[in-house]
Amino acid sequence: MNERRIPFPREHGAWAVLFACLLLAWAHPWARGWPAAVLAVLFCLAFAIQEPLRALARGRAGGWGAWVLLYGALLVVGATYLVLAHRMYVLLPAAGVGLVLTGADLQARRSRLHRSAVLRVAGIAALTLVLPGTLCLVHPQRADYAFVLWWLMIVQFLSRYAVVRARIAVRRGEGASHRAVLATQALLYLSAGALVLAGAAPPWILVAILPGTLLARVPRKETSLRRAGWAEVALLLWFVAAVLGAYHL
Repeated sequence: MNERRIPFPREHGAWAVLFACLLLAWAHPWARGWPAAVLAVLFCLAFAIQEPLRALARGRAGGWGAWVLLYGALLVVGATYLVLAHRMYVLLPAAGVGLVLTGADLQARRSRLHRSAVLRVAGIAALTLVLPGTLCLVHPQRADYAFVLWWLMIVQFLSRYAVVRARIAVRRGEGASHRAVLATQALLYLSAGALVLAGAAPPWILVAILPGTLLARVPRKETSLRRAGWAEVALLLWFVAAVLGAYHL
């Protein structure tokens, strides 16, 4: 990477998860305004700082330390504003959790374990916390609703991760097991069904996940991964729009 450029993670899927959660949070009228805007910037900065931190952990030369200081200073300033001006004291323990997760990520990368399925699943759960984090901090009275949406986002992204992982395996000629795809699809529908039966989600929520199921078939080896990537973006936008429509927001 050219170190003269602004460093940020090149993980397109992770950015998609982050922005989808922010979009879903900002779609709620009561989750807008300066506090929510500052939170959105802080979440993006907290993810962006991972790149220079990873470079430092690998012992790479360059001005990575300056970027860490810049990102870190912006994070501190933004969090201080929210704590003092809006009494979001929960940001203090949240920052501690973030530091622990960052340390665990750096250690996993040093041990070359960061590509394991378990850590990828943990990463999805951590990134999607942006959604309930934004909604709960801005409107604590809607915490139950926020965590229902969080769980829906987790199982949706898990199901798509299993499909993408299977596609990559087929592309490499390794052969793909359908077990993970079938298991995550089952978890997705069981979760949605349970939420509907509990009255925590409307029945129309199933419309949000149906297209992903129809496209969950593992493609043949010659299938374009770029085309598959754009299909995932379209599915993600549909999921966000359909979830909002299902709740009549």
